[in-house]
Amino acid sequence: MLKENNTLDDAINTYYDTHKFRTLKPLSQKHYMAWHRASSKTKISDKYLGEHKLKNIGSKQLNDAYEKWLLKGIRTANQRYRSLSVVFTYCRKQEVIPSNPMGLVDMIPDAERDVRWTQQQIQTYLEVGYSEYKWRSLALMGHLCARTGQRLGDMRKLQWSNINFETKTMHLIQSKTQVPVTIPLRDSLLDILKQQQETFREESPYVCVRPLPIRNQTHSHYRSEEVSKLIKPIYKKGNLPPHLLLRDLRRTLITRAVEAGVDIVSLTQVTGHKNITSLRPYIQNTLAGATSVLDKVDAFDGE
Repeated sequence: MLKENNTLDDAINTYYDTHKFRTLKPLSQKHYMAWHRASSKTKISDKYLGEHKLKNIGSKQLNDAYEKWLLKGIRTANQRYRSLSVVFTYCRKQEVIPSNPMGLVDMIPDAERDVRWTQQQIQTYLEVGYSEYKWRSLALMGHLCARTGQRLGDMRKLQWSNINFETKTMHLIQSKTQVPVTIPLRDSLLDILKQQQETFREESPYVCVRPLPIRNQTHSHYRSEEVSKLIKPIYKKGNLPPHLLLRDLRRTLITRAVEAGVDIVSLTQVTGHKNITSLRPYIQNTLAGATSVLDKVDAFDGE
């Protein structure tokens, strides 16, 4: 049984045996373990943080560690912060420590990613991507994100069973929120899906499949960690800015929908957000949007 005299490393290893950790997705487990390793190996007071006893870890040690993590960037520092906070919360619930000491750390909030694609950039990505067979599924993945507003992870693992050509719709349960959504598909996108189906449906249940062999998994879906690497040649050929990510296409569609006057409640039916507040990080404040609101108020007041 874990005691306050045990080290942080002991607590981390004990946490790995919990049901909560074991039921995480393999990739999430991998990330947590990497963040824990990096955090544990932070040198504090002539020894590693992981070697400190739980009862001796307080504000000074953790703030010193956080300052060192910040040298790797705010995002990295906060990933390590949150990963350790989970462990300390577990220790508190087990009554090993009285409270979670991570609450004493002066954490800097993550800067919200605010990148959006232009329509020309989207068009260039699709034209270049569809121009070569080896990039075809990567282009389709981006096409689906750009035209349906769904998350990259869901489009990466999209299956033919999610597509209904008769009703021209895509139905899926979003993996992050478990919210079911049904999305209408435009004819231009349906035509490309039909071409993809003719080529791969007999060989794979996935829509955006690998067109080339790899480790006897010729037609498996792409792994999340490799997509950003594999699209680099498309970016290079199309002279696209390297900071663009396919996951930014969801934010791009949401922003364009708001600017086009789509009401937020209707938009949640496409995005799958459970409440309007959840959409806030995706919505960009624009002069056009503010002007539209004031124009409508003036019209209502008769001005």
